[in-house]
Amino acid sequence: MSRTTTLLRRPDGSKVEITVEFWVNIRKENYSVVVNFCAPGKRKFKPLYDSDTWQYRNLSLPERLEYARKKQLEVCTEEEIYEAKLKCWESLKPEK
Repeated sequence: MSRTTTLLRRPDGSKVEITVEFWVNIRKENYSVVVNFCAPGKRKFKPLYDSDTWQYRNLSLPERLEYARKKQLEVCTEEEIYEAKLKCWESLKPEK
């Protein structure tokens, strides 16, 4: 298993934390991307959405994935998520 965290600072003082985790199961490889947000002037990072709300629980599984992805793209770009994934993938390379 490999986990990397990328911290992005915005000009308005807010911060975005992208955590990527790769793991290998017996049958397949998988990964997860978690994006947390810290408002300007605050210290604590908060998740972008709450999975315990009625709005989230009322969605089907594909709709939940789309909802989470949409929330992630509100605070960071596709390129930033891709770079965080690439950083985690490169950490898996064996040392020469």
